[in-house]
Amino acid sequence: MKSSGLIILMALSSIKDVAAKTRSFLRAVLSLRHGEVTLQTYRIREAECLDCSKLIRAPRGMYCTECGCPKWFVSDLRTKWRMLGVRCPLNKW
Repeated sequence: MKSSGLIILMALSSIKDVAAKTRSFLRAVLSLRHGEVTLQTYRIREAECLDCSKLIRAPRGMYCTECGCPKWFVSDLRTKWRMLGVRCPLNKW
C-alpha cells in the first residue's frame, strides 16, 4: 500500500513539473506578441550566458543545460535572449 502511494505522489510531482514548464514556455512564446527586449538587455543576457558554465555550444545552436528545455530552435539562447517573458533559471537575468 505504501509503494502505491509513493508512486502516485511521484506521478503528481511529474505532472506538476510538466505543467510548470508548459506555463513557462507559453509565457515566453506569447511574450513575443508584445515585442522583444531592447538591444541593451539582449547584450546583458548574452554576456551572462556566454560567461556561464551551463552553456553548451552545439552544431545547431547554444543551449542552457540548467533550464531543461529540449534542444530546438525555440530554446536556442539567441532566441531566448530576445524574449520578454524569459528568465534565467539561475537568476542571472
